Amino acid sequence: MLEGLSGAFMSTNERLAEMETVSSEADALTKVAHDLAEKVASSQSGLHSCGSSLAHWAGRMNADATPESLIQAVAALAAETARASERNRELERELSAKRTGRNRVCIASTC
Repeated sequence: MLEGLSGAFMSTNERLAEMETVSSEADALTKVAHDLAEKVASSQSGLHSCGSSLAHWAGRMNADATPESLIQAVAALAAETARASERNRELERELSAKRTGRNRVCIASTC
């Protein structure tokens, strides 16, 4: 029913323009999803590094549990945690920027 009304009130050029807008926004959303997936995938290497560091220090603590090695472990794990935290903040910023950009597109086209 709505299609019939839309066809009655919209010219062919208006319908084509609307279809182009929808197609363009779909392409933009696809790019955003792809970019975000790449960011998440690239951050996995950071997770592997963090896991490796944890495994390394767990092994050292089992083999050599001295006050000095404990201090080194705490310092190394604190640094690794800071790096992981920064990676998470970067992903949050990326997601927020993409979401804000999508909202601007949505508002401009009144979706």
